[in-house]
Amino acid sequence: MTLHLCLLLILAALTGICSITTVREVSVRRGGSVSVPCLYEPKYKSYVKYLCEGYHWNQCTSVVKTNQAGEKFFIRDDSQQNIFTVTIIDVKSSYYWCAVEINQGDDVGSYFKLSLTTGSPLLYVDHQEVTGFKGEDLTITCRHRMSGKEEWCRLGGSCVRAPGGSIDGINVIIESAASVFTVTMRRMNTESGGWYFCQRAGLQMPVYVRVKHRPSPAIVNMTLHLCLLLILAALTGICSITTVRKVSVRRGGSVSVPCLYEPKYKSHVKYLCEGYRWNLCTYVVKTNQPGEKFFIRDDSQQNIFTVTIIDVKYSYYWCAVEINQGADVRSYFKLSLTTGPPLLYVDHQEVTGFNGEDLTITCRHRMSGKDEWCRLGGSCVRAPGGSIDGINVIIESAASVFTVTMRRMNTESGGWYFCQRAGLQMPVYVRVKHRPSPATTRKFITFASTAEAVNLTSDSQPPPTDQSGHHSPSVNLLSFIFLLTVAISILVMVLLIWFILKTCSK
Repeated sequence: MTLHLCLLLILAALTGICSITTVREVSVRRGGSVSVPCLYEPKYKSYVKYLCEGYHWNQCTSVVKTNQAGEKFFIRDDSQQNIFTVTIIDVKSSYYWCAVEINQGDDVGSYFKLSLTTGSPLLYVDHQEVTGFKGEDLTITCRHRMSGKEEWCRLGGSCVRAPGGSIDGINVIIESAASVFTVTMRRMNTESGGWYFCQRAGLQMPVYVRVKHRPSPAIVNMTLHLCLLLILAALTGICSITTVRKVSVRRGGSVSVPCLYEPKYKSHVKYLCEGYRWNLCTYVVKTNQPGEKFFIRDDSQQNIFTVTIIDVKYSYYWCAVEINQGADVRSYFKLSLTTGPPLLYVDHQEVTGFNGEDLTITCRHRMSGKDEWCRLGGSCVRAPGGSIDGINVIIESAASVFTVTMRRMNTESGGWYFCQRAGLQMPVYVRVKHRPSPATTRKFITFASTAEAVNLTSDSQPPPTDQSGHHSPSVNLLSFIFLLTVAISILVMVLLIWFILKTCSK
């Protein structure tokens, strides 16, 4: 029985190992980033996948799942290819497991190691994703710093050793030189796309090969025209979506970030996508869906949608617009997290000024640099000042702060601006209103007094009013005191007379 149990355990272990296929060891610079593919069996298509950190399988810790967002770990499941890809940012640990969650049994996992270096990795590529065209050749350059045999392998498939061979019907040529070897895949087809890896001396470096149809000359011309249009758009200050680049935020705090879009996207759905890489990010809130810690508001008149993030824990985000018949457009921004006060911040991200008057904003900082005040999608002014859209701007610098004064604002001055210093931005929404007239102010005060009088009155009769017809709480109080005094005086006099008469009768 013990022998049978051992055999079953061995078979189960082998099944778990074969269920997921990945690379064995990848060389990565400490603090760098890397993507690792994990090939799984088709039967796990609908299962939750995750990355587990730790040397031992039974003691590892899940750091990201396909149904959860991560901060330095991102995961994307391609159920058509039966591959999920994990991306690790700011690499510091070496031992990981690609894993699939099994609800009614033991999870399956496959181990890989990240071999950390302080300099260049021992085996690496310039880009982990390359693109080729159907029917044409594609060359990948693998760089290395150690001796060994050069190989090019398909994940879950076969390998080719220098000088070459064939993988899935595609001829592969490997040419070696000092510190590099190049891999040429001849006359590729659409089935050639997928995950491969360079291999040398026991190390692997994954590379994703994308195969597309080469655009026709007409499409190339159209693309050229589109590029020209985009350049013109950039010159006018807008390129699909414009936002800030980097905002300093206290971990666990909250922040609002504006995203300026082209007028043609006015009726489109806008959303916030969380993740370091665009093709691996996960949307967390949309304009047509509510969120819990993420809120979004679309101002279609200003062509700006604003995202607010509560309890900030992650750094990498994308403002995005959903395109039904094409690729979504987006713009990246980063939240630089701090444990203490942010490096650049304001007391309030929304301030109010009045038409024709000055408004002063205080930008606080904890680093050196040039002080600037910018309009989102517009121009910037550097200390000591200048002009933005016809409004004079004065910038005054002091220790740890700089103040921005916008002179004689008008209603067109309202909108999103940002303080800028040393590559950081802090968005500020400026609201411009007409100052209430004195008559409006008096009317407001009268109504406030009325509300107070009504709340203090308990009977059904209307309270006393002053000569203007408005209720007056002060008159009520004086009248009450006067009547009470008179009543007490009469009572005292009655008692005194009664006492005198009683005495005389005796």
